[in-house]
Amino acid sequence: VIRLGDEKERLYRELYAPKLAPLPGLPPLLDALDRAGIAMSVGTAAPLDNIALILGGLQITERFRAVVSPALGLRGKPHPDMFLEAARRMGVAPADVIVFEDAPLGVEAARRAGMRSVAVLTTLPAEAFSADNVVARIRDFTAAELRPILGLPA
Repeated sequence: VIRLGDEKERLYRELYAPKLAPLPGLPPLLDALDRAGIAMSVGTAAPLDNIALILGGLQITERFRAVVSPALGLRGKPHPDMFLEAARRMGVAPADVIVFEDAPLGVEAARRAGMRSVAVLTTLPAEAFSADNVVARIRDFTAAELRPILGLPA
């Protein structure tokens, strides 16, 4: 079973690598967050090789203060462990964290951590994200409502 899972992930990386591209607006948003001195991290249940493919392929690895995953011995979503560890590594109070999440279990993990979340509608419709900690629902990172939520100038 583990071997089949590893093979599935290898095929995913092989098929996805040529299509790898940031969602619209991501590079300028990351630039604005960097300029504002806002710490960023990644909390993901993805396998380490997939994390390396995405962050390395988009050349954004160095933008993140921490990358946390179950590979560090943390429980996966909906448990808040990864998000709480990311906040700790950034030196930020959980209440000051905004989690970008494309899955309801991730939104729930953020809620359990005491964090607000932005639902990214890349795989599910807005109706899938009805939790009370969802402060915005976006299709990409060009959404005008993001800047004030993140404390960035308009």
